[in-house]
Amino acid sequence: MTSQAALTAGMRFRLSIMLDRPLRGHEVERALQGAPVDVATLRPAQEIFTSAPVFVGMADPVPQRVIFFWGDRDTVPLVVPPEAPKPKIDLNSYQPARRDGGGLTLDHLYAAILKAGEGRRRMTLFGCAARSMDLIREGKASHDEVFSALGSAALAAGTPGTRAEIAKHISNGLARGAAGGLA
Repeated sequence: MTSQAALTAGMRFRLSIMLDRPLRGHEVERALQGAPVDVATLRPAQEIFTSAPVFVGMADPVPQRVIFFWGDRDTVPLVVPPEAPKPKIDLNSYQPARRDGGGLTLDHLYAAILKAGEGRRRMTLFGCAARSMDLIREGKASHDEVFSALGSAALAAGTPGTRAEIAKHISNGLARGAAGGLA
């Protein structure tokens, strides 16, 4: 059980299973998709400690927090579904379209990347990708449109790096935007 067991409502526990082969966290996450699993525990940066909490002035309401169950085998096979194919995005396909009206548009972000000075283009690309999450949330642009627009602008501006590196900058910026932006 977790350290919060008996302190908060509901049952919380960690289940450790020895698999029949090494798997990465994202593979296990794919295999357990839809299961009530805290996927943060599958990430290599997430350390999991097994110990009882310290109670001052009272006894532990759950004195036995670790229980071992032994089955008929030492390891368990896990079927990992194949990874869904990633869409191919043409970084050269975006053509800015002038629109009337105010507010943030892909055209504004495209122009910001083009105007970025040398040495600031990657940072501008990252920031524009983070800001583009607002457009995605509002239904004003899709992920593919964002990749196409920002990738095209980055290439047109001469942003250093390969296409894969540019796509990674956009992906990282989108992740930052999804996590709450550039506070």
